[in-house]
Amino acid sequence: MSNVIDEANWKFHWRLTESAGIMIYLADYKGHRVLWEGSLPYVTVDHQRQTLDVEQDAGEVHGPWWVPLGTRTLQGPVRVQSFRGGVELSAAFTAGLYHYTQLWRFHDDGRLCPWLTIYGPGVHDQHTYHPHWRFDFDLDGARDDAFERYEGARWVRVENEGWFPYSGEADANGTVWRQVDFGSGAAINIRPHKLG
Repeated sequence: MSNVIDEANWKFHWRLTESAGIMIYLADYKGHRVLWEGSLPYVTVDHQRQTLDVEQDAGEVHGPWWVPLGTRTLQGPVRVQSFRGGVELSAAFTAGLYHYTQLWRFHDDGRLCPWLTIYGPGVHDQHTYHPHWRFDFDLDGARDDAFERYEGARWVRVENEGWFPYSGEADANGTVWRQVDFGSGAAINIRPHKLG
């Protein structure tokens, strides 16, 4: 299978990494560069237990720990599949008691949607999964780009790198973060999968 996919108005490259699952890179939409690189470096699992005594619960892992997805945990081939209105790239991974499906969807209207599905018996029911997606957007080249977040009912320029979680605020379209290219006037609008 080729590592270049040219379908649904998108052209992008992909590769399977050792620890970040499927990495997408050099992604163009209708001939315009959108993404330099995108990946899922790790998933943290936050075990919320009152008792963290490993001696008492022998064999059970407590506390936050992370899972790398990649070639060592791959279960079966990486799959490319067309769907009505786009193309998707997916892979299944197994790490410990957990099973993961990583999915990148490229819609012909310009949307890019990464997904992670987690299933399996787990250790106990008091835990939360935190997938850590990493995006290096490159909108029409790296010059004249700025990152903004919606805060206090307006767009605020972010001057320094950092962690900017969803605070509950979004613009009328549900956009929480955006990257703007002032040279071309183009923007990448980013919103959580589920608002509210």
